[in-house]
Amino acid sequence: MVKKNNFRKTWKTLTELGQEFGVSAVKFGNLLKQHGLREKDGEPSSLSGLK
Repeated sequence: MVKKNNFRKTWKTLTELGQEFGVSAVKFGNLLKQHGLREKDGEPSSLSGLK
């Protein structure tokens, strides 16, 4: 049986990313929006490559 990749093994949360860069999850989310990687509604933008 092949196991599917676990979300936590593939992706980091905004909290984890923020901790690496010394900012809060909210600040990190705002930075993603400022750089065009996140839409105003919080969804990934087409620029992010996840859509």
